[in-house]
Amino acid sequence: MEREVDFAGYARAIAARWWLLVLGAVLGGVIGFLVGRSDGSTFQAQAIVYLGQPLSGTGSSPVASLASDPSGVSAVARSQAVVDEVAGQVGMSPAELRRGVSASPLGERRAQSVVTLVGITVRGDERAPVEEAANLLGQVVVDRAASYADAKIALYEQRLEAQQERVTRLEGQVDEVAEVIQGGGDLSSAERISLTTLLTVFQEQLARVQDDVLTVEQLLTQARDIERGRVVTEAAAAQVDARSTRTSIVVGAFIGLLLGALAALLWGPLARLRTP
Repeated sequence: MEREVDFAGYARAIAARWWLLVLGAVLGGVIGFLVGRSDGSTFQAQAIVYLGQPLSGTGSSPVASLASDPSGVSAVARSQAVVDEVAGQVGMSPAELRRGVSASPLGERRAQSVVTLVGITVRGDERAPVEEAANLLGQVVVDRAASYADAKIALYEQRLEAQQERVTRLEGQVDEVAEVIQGGGDLSSAERISLTTLLTVFQEQLARVQDDVLTVEQLLTQARDIERGRVVTEAAAAQVDARSTRTSIVVGAFIGLLLGALAALLWGPLARLRTP
């Protein structure tokens, strides 16, 4: 019961001097605004990358890989080896680059969606290094996530080259046999039938191989454009506040509100102490 009375007393004290809470929140917000603005400005650049969507060999279903886990992008971008490599190329210290790097998925990723865009953001004191670092980190992330797609692309390219060579060979055989038939006026009926049959066989083989070429070309295009990631939008640095002014105002106002509540609670006891 005593605790309930105390809480009720606290509530009455705060309600009686509510203006202290308002005053504290306003002063806190003003101070937060001034602090946020006094921190100066910095540069920020964001590269937008598409991680890609690796598919099964038939292209009918997605497979799990680094590209299907956007949460791993930040770990890759902030890893010591990657930070050291990129920092050396853009003229930033590894510690400075690591402090300024962040990565997160963009937009709402629905369960049925397999398209994932990730923003890789870099903050720093100079425009050019920040911009270059964001682009390099984006390309590193894409390359690390593309090992499966790259292997498929290399395989499809080999298959396509072999099939195109076979198409060229079959086309030559078809032309050769057709030429013999057309120019062979002294051919016997049996020879003409035999050559015609051989021509038909070569033409059927050529048609099948040409179909295979089209299939592999489609799979190769799919692997390049869908399964392999890429940097969708290169980073362009822009000047921003070093600290979010809105956040500073909210934090300052909250702290001021707490201090105002504390002042309201202590108002009565302090007034009684000052009374002789």
